[in-house]
Amino acid sequence: MPLILCIPEAGAGVTDAMTSHLDLPATIMAALGVKLDAETYTFGKNLFSPQYDRDYTVASDWHGNALITPDIKMVFSKKDSANDNAITSLNDAPIDLSTTQADYRTPLRQFTQQVSRFYR
Repeated sequence: MPLILCIPEAGAGVTDAMTSHLDLPATIMAALGVKLDAETYTFGKNLFSPQYDRDYTVASDWHGNALITPDIKMVFSKKDSANDNAITSLNDAPIDLSTTQADYRTPLRQFTQQVSRFYR
């Protein structure tokens, strides 16, 4: 999904890196000069940071969250779990994790650690 931000001090740029709507708070707060570490209020990252890198992204709706890596999607919601669509390829084809070569354990562990900070 395209996103255009106008932050005069940042200059022009284009990225094709994996990003998330969750990166917007960290990006905007940094642009406003807030020095607070973004980890205290989001698991998003500053899009303009030279160290910006993302191994996975998160998409959310009213029903739950989805963890999206370059290879697979894992949906965490009662609605999709009931339909057996919880783990799919990026094209929504069902995947058996026991047969995939995709590294899903590391992003899954990172995601669960991050999201648990907001559900205490």
